[in-house]
Amino acid sequence: MTFPNTSKLIVNNLDQIIQAFNRLQNEINTFINAINNESQLQSIPLYNINIVAGNNQIAHTLEKPLLGWTLIDVQTASPKLIRYAPSTNTTLYLHSDVACTISLLVY
Repeated sequence: MTFPNTSKLIVNNLDQIIQAFNRLQNEINTFINAINNESQLQSIPLYNINIVAGNNQIAHTLEKPLLGWTLIDVQTASPKLIRYAPSTNTTLYLHSDVACTISLLVY
């Protein structure tokens, strides 16, 4: 996409100026929305969480509704993790089949 050089714009051609401005505004909005929608940019790593076999409540500091989580490290047994309740602004609820130590990325 190209925009007219502002030094060559003629005031008589106001429609082209408005169209160029609207295209620029749409491109900026598309870019900003893509950044805002990238939830993992607003993620927090949680390291060395000791998990017990059974239900676990894991505190996080996102201070917003949790969209998801990713297991980034396992230091002991390989767990099967299942969310057993809806997450809140401060807590992730995971059920594990084994006791282990993990690290998570929450977003």
